[in-house]
Amino acid sequence: MEVHRRLGIDLPDFAYGEDMEVTILHRLVSGNRHMLQVLDRPEPFCLVGFSITSGYEHHFGTVLEDCRRFIHVRRRHTVRISRLNDPIWRRRVRGIYRWIG
Repeated sequence: MEVHRRLGIDLPDFAYGEDMEVTILHRLVSGNRHMLQVLDRPEPFCLVGFSITSGYEHHFGTVLEDCRRFIHVRRRHTVRISRLNDPIWRRRVRGIYRWIG
């Protein structure tokens, strides 16, 4: 959200606490699909959705300018930059989106 805020784009808060069920976050994200344009490949500052522990998209990151890395927040609010082609993340990608609000 912070990366997009700095670009002048207001994203809804998809953050959730550890006690919130993954299905609830999935419904929040699914409910905003009309505000997302599906992309075939990453582009700078697009969103990338991942499925980590289930078939649901419940983890999001923002692709960086090089289109090879993304920034995301892991548990306990740790900000990380990871590679999209890392085997751990590559197999979990469920969608790449441009926010059209």
